[in-house]
Formats: sequence, C-alpha cells, structure tokens
Amino acid sequence: MSFYGPFALLLLIGVWATGLMGGFALLLWGLGAQLATTGGDAGFGTALYGSGTTFFTLGLGDVLPHTALGRVLVVLEAGMGFAFLALIISYVPVLSQAFSQREVNVSLLDARAGSPPEHGRIAPLLCR
Repeated sequence: MSFYGPFALLLLIGVWATGLMGGFALLLWGLGAQLATTGGDAGFGTALYGSGTTFFTLGLGDVLPHTALGRVLVVLEAGMGFAFLALIISYVPVLSQAFSQREVNVSLLDARAGSPPEHGRIAPLLCR
C-alpha cells in the first residue's frame, strides 16, 4: 500500500493553509492595518500570529486591527478560514475513497493482464 498520495495530500493542505495565512499577514502588515497587541510590538511576526489565529477562527482577541481596512481583512480571513476547513473536512473522505479504489485497481492488474494466478491461490482450489 502506498502512503505517498495521502501524505502529499496532507502536505498540500498544509501548504495551502500556510500560504493563505502568510498572504493575509502580508496584506495586514503591508497595508498598515495598525495592529494593536497586549505587548505593544506589532511587526510582521505579530501580523502572522494574528493571521493564524484569525484563519483558524480561534478568536483570542490579543491582536486587533485599528483601521477599517484591517477589520475588513480580518473578517474576510475568518470567513475564508472557516470555508477552507469545511471544504477540507468534506473533501478528505472523498479522496480517501478514491485512493482506496485506486489500490483495488492496482491489485487487480494481474488478473486483467491475463497472467497466471499465483501458486498459493490456486492450490486450495485443486485440493478439493
């Protein structure tokens, strides 16, 4: 059984999530959303952290935008994060079923090719 396909799928989902969080963090930081934090420092790391908590809809509230554009971006990111997680949860079983069907097809390749059956499989039939 091959684990490359499912592993690549999980890795791709992680790359997509990281890319979306990084993109929104760059938007918040680049457009000057004036992020307010409990510590006072609001660099790119803070924007990335705030983007991560917003994307996964944690809602901790320790990083808040002060501009209207920043607030709109946070709402869009929360909605996109919720939709992303919903799509992933609904799509993973479909992909799992497709991988299972592929494994069945691979195991039936010998029979479709017309190759002789294995000795261990035919012997119990001959002994009856």
